[in-house]
Amino acid sequence: KRSSKAALKPNAEHRDEALAAIEQEGDQFVANRVLSAPMTYAEIPVEHRTNILKVFQFVVDKHDASGVFVKCKARSVADGSAQVPGTYGESTAPVMSALACKLLLAMAATLGMKIASIDIATAFCLTPNPYEVYLELPDALEKRFGKYVRMLKCVYGTRQAAHQFYMMMRGGLERAGYEACDDDAGLFRKVKPDGSFVLIGLHVDDSLIVYNSDEELQDIVDAMSATFGKDKVKLDLWPSSLLGLTLTYHVDGSIGVGQQGYVDTVCERFSSYLTDKSEKYPHDGEGLRVRTDERRATPLDSRMAHLYQELVGCVGYAAITRACIQPALTYLQSRAGCPSVGDWERALRMLRYLRNSRT
Repeated sequence: KRSSKAALKPNAEHRDEALAAIEQEGDQFVANRVLSAPMTYAEIPVEHRTNILKVFQFVVDKHDASGVFVKCKARSVADGSAQVPGTYGESTAPVMSALACKLLLAMAATLGMKIASIDIATAFCLTPNPYEVYLELPDALEKRFGKYVRMLKCVYGTRQAAHQFYMMMRGGLERAGYEACDDDAGLFRKVKPDGSFVLIGLHVDDSLIVYNSDEELQDIVDAMSATFGKDKVKLDLWPSSLLGLTLTYHVDGSIGVGQQGYVDTVCERFSSYLTDKSEKYPHDGEGLRVRTDERRATPLDSRMAHLYQELVGCVGYAAITRACIQPALTYLQSRAGCPSVGDWERALRMLRYLRNSRT
């Protein structure tokens, strides 16, 4: 991620793609009526003048699960941490668990079912905002929309955005006859009279669909189109990637799930701290509970402690496909509040193990 200003510097990588992405975001703000007409500070009600949310615009390079550059995407994000009660309501937004995601893939492989994915374009910005919220826009947006505006549709970063979108998505599915799972509110199913069923797992605006016939898939597409608009529903049959996972489909019906691209990205992020040393299974050699020397027992300073938390958070996502790291990962997570030099070295050791066995 980088600011839109940095992305548009003359020597910036993918500058033309970034410029097009910024223009595209502005166009969708207009098309979806996300913002009100420009306002002056004096036009904002007095009781809301101390609650104006600042908006930051950044550009992110999107890569596929193999780490290959796909496109630039511009995203304007409001500082939701400054929101006060009364300008938002419920803020939770269920997503399917990692277990549910793997379970759907396993069912598809075992039962010979088909797989698809649906992405809702500009998801949050399609969602009505039922609260009175005012925004202060950055220079990049001010030229087109003015400095102050009222938020008519949800903007990324606001506390209510994810919940409002989930409720909109759930409402569309329930109207089409789907029911939410009691134990995982991000998982939905529809059972037909003949006993066949369709399953869909939601992860914000992405979804994983397991189905038998094209008619069943079209039923979901129609439900999403009726809710968000036909041009907002992007269907991907037999997706090659999902939520950072690489999916491969084999002739015997089995499905391979990997995270090579994700691991490569994490290694690049922490490359200055990695060595070429190879690692075997993370429990081999120096175990987690061995006695450490005085240096390794030394607490990390605040900067390195923050880096430790980032590293543990990153390797934690790899446990989706690499369950063998979970026992060691649990220990590293327990040390996040007061990590030592030894903990940092153990976390790097786990990352080296993931790197050396990423394929």
